Amino acid sequence: MTAYGEWSEELEIDGERYAADRIDQSFAKRAGVSGIYAINGAPLRFRREIVRSAQVCDVPHTWRVKQCATESEVTPDVIEQGLVVLANDEHQRGARIITFVAPSNQGYEFLSAGAIRNKLTREYQDDAYPVISRAVVAPKYRGKGLGSLLVEHRLKAAQRLFSKKPKAIHFATESDKMRHAFSKAAAEQGLTFVYIGDEQYETADGVHTVHDYLAYMPWYQAELLNFCEQLLGMATSQSAVNEFRDALRLFMQHGVAMVSGSELAQRLATLKSSLPSNAQTIKALEAFHEVLTIRGIIGAKDPVQR
Repeated sequence: MTAYGEWSEELEIDGERYAADRIDQSFAKRAGVSGIYAINGAPLRFRREIVRSAQVCDVPHTWRVKQCATESEVTPDVIEQGLVVLANDEHQRGARIITFVAPSNQGYEFLSAGAIRNKLTREYQDDAYPVISRAVVAPKYRGKGLGSLLVEHRLKAAQRLFSKKPKAIHFATESDKMRHAFSKAAAEQGLTFVYIGDEQYETADGVHTVHDYLAYMPWYQAELLNFCEQLLGMATSQSAVNEFRDALRLFMQHGVAMVSGSELAQRLATLKSSLPSNAQTIKALEAFHEVLTIRGIIGAKDPVQR
């Protein structure tokens, strides 16, 4: 029941068929509905509701073009702008929208929606680094556990949705509530989201400073640390290998709370200078550089010390 992202069900909405997950009944009970389905897609009939809900939100994100206090403040013009932004998010950033609905007398009722994408930026696409992005809950269903469902479902689906098994999963937020939800859902799956720095994030309603997080998958951490072990016999300075290995482990497990990005880069430069150039060391160094490169592509920078 909770192997989300396998899309073992199928729903028909307005003549179109959609792959779907049946959500655990505990979420439906809390939300006060008879059942919940996650749809792999955004049916046309729900897109305006996604946009409308996105405006009544105190957390900035791409789908919010104008912050409104209530749904009645969301004008038709704002809806049209939001629909364009929603489409651009799909076409330019590769966002794959997952819509959550409940059976109703009219067929299905919109509950919430969120996105997963395989592009860290408009230009950089890599299935090994899925991004969990954008999330909205219909105002009438807020405070009923659907935010937690959005996080849990997408965290599991992100590991199955693309062509590669992920090396790390990314999300960014300025909301402590969302950070807590991600941390809780990740811990239940044996994962840890670590804070890797801040970025300046531009949306239709302004530029915001958001915190970036990555969950480095256990197999990927083990692979990188194994590269370090392989280098011990090749380096002119074993301390350079050990110090980089320890810094890398701390960064992947605790983020910039323990090791800053600049310190990790310095440790890597020292390691590189102690190594001969051969196929094995080149492969290892390329893997290590990828950790810093991906962080740079995300736009994460070490937090300013105050």
